[in-house]
Parts: sequence; structure tokens; C-alpha cells
Amino acid sequence: MATKKAVTKREGHGKYGWGKAGTGEDGLNKIDQKDPNYDSEQEGDIIFEAALIQSRGEFIARQYFEFFEEDEVLRTAEDLTAEEFGQLIKKLIVISLDKSAYERELTSQLLAYLRNEYKPENFEIGFIMIFNSINDLKLDIPNIEQCIANYIFRALSDEVIVPAFINNIEIESQLAKESIRLANAQFNDHRHRGERIQNIWGPGTLHSVKKLKEEIKKIIGEYITIQDKDELANSVRALNAPSFHWQIVKQTIRVAIENINQSSILLQLLYELYSIGLLSLIHIEKGFYLNFLFLNDLKLDIPRAEILLNQFTQLAKQEKILSNTFQPPQPKNN
Repeated sequence: MATKKAVTKREGHGKYGWGKAGTGEDGLNKIDQKDPNYDSEQEGDIIFEAALIQSRGEFIARQYFEFFEEDEVLRTAEDLTAEEFGQLIKKLIVISLDKSAYERELTSQLLAYLRNEYKPENFEIGFIMIFNSINDLKLDIPNIEQCIANYIFRALSDEVIVPAFINNIEIESQLAKESIRLANAQFNDHRHRGERIQNIWGPGTLHSVKKLKEEIKKIIGEYITIQDKDELANSVRALNAPSFHWQIVKQTIRVAIENINQSSILLQLLYELYSIGLLSLIHIEKGFYLNFLFLNDLKLDIPRAEILLNQFTQLAKQEKILSNTFQPPQPKNN
């Protein structure tokens, strides 16, 4: 089996040792069948291993966009090799480009969060992989140069990667060169750098999951107090995060089991948003699913959480905002 390179944890910046981009697909070593040391059996092992690398990195990335749990990414990435970690970084960025500005902001924050545990060269592997596939990405993402430039700029600003990597990299793709040029122009504009960091993915973007949850809690609290469905709808629209509306469901359920005397009002909240199309059946099912998945955490604060959650689930089914076929998952261990 081909030898794997290990991920290097942050203990001071090590020397960048992955060679120039373009030596092989995704920046990894290309196999030369004319090499006198060529071994066809080893090539088969490497091809198999490459598929495994992609599946592990892509799996963790896709899980992040399901649950947006930074700590879970850090935990599951612990045993990744350098290639696998690079694939994770590539997939996080590429998948985010098919989503909203909010998800891209969260992805930038996740890279900064992982920076506390991993050294710059680990992230650089992922950017090399992107540079080597940027021409293919252009087919589906017309503005790919600017998108990757934004990620480079944020990574430089957050010290995820170092300027020497971008300034010294040798790469053939003109699209990649343009992304680097655009990123450097933004990074070297010291006068406006702070403003660009805040608005790199567009104005009005909520800047963290924590901030989003705080806003949702305010909306729920206001609805309990005044029960104004028009104000509710306007507040939810103002979040400008439609792909995160499942968080409304998740937080509403949590408040309902913390305040059982308000459960009918909170069920009404969900029904109002569902009836005007701001919540879908998918949003609602995901909100219930996640509360059952993390039930053991809920029980630490609310000992009767399982009973109350099951009761609220039955009420939602009776109101036909949750499918009768919904089956809760087994709770995760703490």
C-alpha cells in the first residue's frame, strides 16, 4: 500500500513541502508507467486509496453542511492524512459555492476555526487541489475566479494560509492565476481590508451560527408575547437565510419542551410559517430529527425531554405539519 503523508498539527509553521501544483490530479504525485520502479499493483493500491481519500474528505464536508457543527468536523478530521485533509478543505469550498452567501461565510469561519489545530501547509494542499480543478469548476460556476479569490483573501486575512504560499506557487492555470491576482489585490489594500473581510460574501450576511440562533430565539420570544403572524413572517424573511429555516424548527421545539405551557402557541408558530411557505416539510422534519438525534444533550438540561419531545411530535403530526411516517433516529451518545 502506498505510504500516506500525515497531517501536521500546528506547532509553528513548517516548510511547505508539497511541490508545485500540477504534478498530478489534485496536486498529488502522478504515476509514471515508464518509471523503472513502476509497480502496477501499487498503482491499483493508489487508485483505491485516492477513492478512499475523496470519500472520507467529502463525507465530513457534506456532514458539515447538514449540521454545521464545527467541533464535529474537528473531531472527525483527527485521523485524516494530509491528502484527506486537503480533500476536506477542497470539498468544503466547492460545495459551498453551490449554496448561499451565508454558507460561504460559515465555511470561511470553519477554516479559521480549524486553523487553531492545523498548520498552513495542510490548508494549502486543499487550495492546490482547487487550483488543479478550477478549469472544470468554471463550467458550472462562471465567476469561479472571484469566488476562489474571496476564499484566498479570507484565508490570508485569517492566517489560515501564508502569503508566501500564494506568492511563490507555480501553477499553469490562467484561471487560478487570476484568482490569486484578485486575492492579492484585496489583501494588499490595507485601507479597505477590514470592510472587505466583513462583507466578502455580500452585505447583510449573518456572521455566525451563534448569531443566527440568537436572532431566531428573539423571533420565537416575540411571537410568544404578541402572536403577530405578519411580524413573524417579516422577521423570518429578514434573516435572509432560507436554507437555514430548519433552525427555526429546531429552536422552536427546544423552547416548547422547556416551556410546556407554551407548546400550543409554538406549534401555531410552526403552522403559520408552514402555511405561508416559509417552512417546508423538509425543514420541519429536519428540525425534529436533530432534536431526537441530540436528545441525550437535551436531557442533561431537561430530564423529561424525551417524554415532552414525543408529545410535541405527536401534536405536529396531528396538525399535519409533520408526516405520520416520520421515524426519529437513535440519539447520539454524549
